[in-house]
Amino acid sequence: MPHTEVTLDHTHNSAHCQSCETKLKQPMFCHACHRIQQLKGQVNYFEFFGQDLTYDIDIEKLEEVYDDLQLALHPDFYGQSSEKEQALSMEHTTLLNEAKNTLFNPFERGKYLLKTV
Repeated sequence: MPHTEVTLDHTHNSAHCQSCETKLKQPMFCHACHRIQQLKGQVNYFEFFGQDLTYDIDIEKLEEVYDDLQLALHPDFYGQSSEKEQALSMEHTTLLNEAKNTLFNPFERGKYLLKTV
């Protein structure tokens, strides 16, 4: 599986929502105002799930965050949204699935962690 880092051009501080300025739990979605966030710079897979950059991760938490984000970001919910939101939904869902597949697999997680550190 290819190692993916996202680089998007904008000046938003990814610690807070671009719409309501609420502190974000993770960089993809604001749970306060339910808006997709444009990612700033490079975000690693561990950040998507709010996990520390370590091999030993909480798989149950990872599954919970994945399920929550999968529902929040799913393209079906953005069919009537702007083209930008539709594109972000597709990009984020793809990245979320890549991140899940990498971090759920101990071997792939180890390889990814070595590339990230």
